[in-house]
Amino acid sequence: MKDQSTLVLHAQNQRCDLFPEWLEVFAGFSLIGTDFLADPDLGYARVPGLGASQFHMLFSRNQAGENLRKVMDRGIGKMEASGRLDAILQKYKK
Repeated sequence: MKDQSTLVLHAQNQRCDLFPEWLEVFAGFSLIGTDFLADPDLGYARVPGLGASQFHMLFSRNQAGENLRKVMDRGIGKMEASGRLDAILQKYKK
């Protein structure tokens, strides 16, 4: 599978009209210095009729992976308890 920068390049060079990708992936790129969403020649839209997708995380079975899983579980638990997780998820339920 091609990476996102290659897909964007194909679209910019008119080698393809569109490609599916999660908005969150491109939002993440903006955090590491490549803001595809700010490009005035690119646009995005939800795919009509496409339901919610599940998200799964995998952790290595070694101690570092177990430590990371515990950190994630605690963080998600705190977000659930405070209502922050629900507030974030509401943006994607529209």
